[in-house]
Amino acid sequence: MSDDAFPAIVQHLSEIRGLRVRGIRTAVLERRCRERADRAGCGTLLDYLKILQTCPEEVNALLDALVVGYTRFFRDPLTDVFLHQRVLPEMIRTKVELGQDFFRVWSAGCATGEEAYSLALILWDTAPKVSETFRLHVLGTDRDAGALEVARLGRYDRDRLGDLPLRLADRCFRHEGGFFQVVPELQSLVRFVVHDLLQDEPTPLAEAVFEDFDLISCRNVLMYYDRLTREKILRRLHRSLEMGGVLVLGAVEGVPPGLGGAFQRLDSCCPVYRKVA
Repeated sequence: MSDDAFPAIVQHLSEIRGLRVRGIRTAVLERRCRERADRAGCGTLLDYLKILQTCPEEVNALLDALVVGYTRFFRDPLTDVFLHQRVLPEMIRTKVELGQDFFRVWSAGCATGEEAYSLALILWDTAPKVSETFRLHVLGTDRDAGALEVARLGRYDRDRLGDLPLRLADRCFRHEGGFFQVVPELQSLVRFVVHDLLQDEPTPLAEAVFEDFDLISCRNVLMYYDRLTREKILRRLHRSLEMGGVLVLGAVEGVPPGLGGAFQRLDSCCPVYRKVA
């Protein structure tokens, strides 16, 4: 299979989707391209490039293969503990004092659901300590419909529990036949929907869904895209946050200078930001 078309494939992905490939190893990129080309029945990468140029569905499939990563519960323990012990209790107390009884979270790019369930579990553990009547809702979205089917099932191997504290694991899961099943009480707090952060501006109905969040978590997604695409995504997330709401990013990600005035970083060690403008 000729390698001549590989740079052109990379350029095509960059032009149409803003994918930043410098952060992804070339060997990984090429291997994923070859795997997808084989599945498409292409004899060369040049043939595969022609498919990419005419078939948006295959572009999406290749991007899913490129950016999919291993995830687990409490993937970033330092940030999750900071949210659990400091940020969320304070936010919930403030809402109760204002007479509000509802908290909305968006886990964007949630893959197979571990992050969305982690956030739901933190809230589920925190809210009753402040108010017994407080209502919670977590929206988990991803472009990969197959990953979301796994998320809706809520059934994970032991290694996916990651650094989840034992006390919370005992409350969150039932152990069934070598797997760990999310308990129904926690599953009922989370809804999973297919959504692409790079899609065109949503319809008015969708816009009504993707707004007024108290917290948005978008971890280890921005790192795959170029600066302009990252800013585009962050501006959409900013619009979807309530004033005073919190944005959580991945450990190697951050808010660019162009949006620095819109967010205030809450901790020097954790990529957690409050919307201030």
